Amino acid sequence: MMGVLFIGPAECAAIAELKAIAAAGPLDPPRALLVAKRDMRAWRDYMKTLSVEIPFGYHVTFTHERQRLGLCAHLSASAGRPARLPSPAAIEELLSAFDMQSLAESTMVWIEEVDDACKAVNVLQVLEKRR
Repeated sequence: MMGVLFIGPAECAAIAELKAIAAAGPLDPPRALLVAKRDMRAWRDYMKTLSVEIPFGYHVTFTHERQRLGLCAHLSASAGRPARLPSPAAIEELLSAFDMQSLAESTMVWIEEVDDACKAVNVLQVLEKRR
């Protein structure tokens, strides 16, 4: 059985706030990696400020990042259940809610093992190509 994904008015407001935070402060992945290596607990606390809980059991982190390709949007979603992933349909709904293109139009899609009990689907899309 797949988990139910619910994006109502409260979730739309939280997503809008998260999108504004991401746009205001794009991450620099190499520098972020150094920060994470120095203090993983502080890094995870920071990443929580870039995340939203979506009923029922979805955890979504959204950032803008300065990648080699240019400025990118990065969405990471987990299903909140051990060894489970959000369905492709749930990912498509989340991408739409964050005003991102479909999975088929994404630059990169991969599965991340967050820890022993949690996996996440990651989607990267170029917003502005590097010049």
